[in-house]
Parts: sequence; structure tokens; C-alpha cells
Amino acid sequence: NSIAKPTIVLNGNQLTSQQPGSSYQWFRNGLPIVGATQRSFTADDDGSYQVAIFDASCNRLSDAIVISAISEPDLAKFGVFVGPIPSEDLVTIQIQNEFEGSILFRLIDLSGRTMLSKIATKNSEELIETLPLPNQTGVYILQIETNDLTLHKKVIKF
Repeated sequence: NSIAKPTIVLNGNQLTSQQPGSSYQWFRNGLPIVGATQRSFTADDDGSYQVAIFDASCNRLSDAIVISAISEPDLAKFGVFVGPIPSEDLVTIQIQNEFEGSILFRLIDLSGRTMLSKIATKNSEELIETLPLPNQTGVYILQIETNDLTLHKKVIKF
């Protein structure tokens, strides 16, 4: 038990184990990443990342960190407005565009857990959907998904 639980330091999409170890193994969505055995790893894909560090006597696994490698697009160009941010209890999504069909709203915490999932059907020019935020303060990722597009927006609960 000579090594501490690793902490991942994030710089852009570069992940680094704050704790040194004899060897490392990086994981994405719970599965080992082949060849990812250095102290640092560059995350090119969205996912939940962890690092295990090893020394002669034991090993430790970090908490997961969620990477949204896709830069946050300007939602307004898709006719999507989310607010208020930050919010105390509710966030409202307003969608004004030509799309008609099912939309999946998902609120994900920073460890990758889905906190809320809701499907709505948009059959007119405008859809307004209000989602309750979890009790825990913090940063969440709102995922808005149609059959051919996924948008992300950081939501802050205070």
C-alpha cells in the first residue's frame, strides 16, 4: 500500500498521472487502451478515462475523468439555446429549427454517469424542454442527440 490513489491532471486533451509509478495502464470506458502505458496519454476520443499505476508491491486505479474531446460547438447555429447557466435547479432547452423527430436529452456527470435521460418528439418549428438538475452542485454535460447529430453543452449547477 505504498502508492496513493492516482489523480489525473488534464491539460486540453492531454491526461497525466499526478503520481509517479513504475508502470501505467490507461483505460477508456473501463477497457485497457492498447499501448497506453506511459505516465501521460493524449485522449483523441470522447469517453471516461482512468489510469492504473503500479509499483513493486501494489497497484492503484484513479477515479474516472470524462473527456469531451469534441469542442463545444456554437449551439445557436443549430437553433439550440440552453439556459440559464449557471442554474440552481432547472435548465431549459429551446430548439428552433427545421428538424422534426425524436431528440434524446442526456445529463451526464463528470464521472460519466447518466444522471437524467429524456426523449422528446419535435414536430414543429420550436420545442422547449425543461430538465431538472441533480441535487449535487457541479459541472454536468448536457447531450442533445438526434439520429444524425450530437451536441454537447456544459451546464453548471450551483
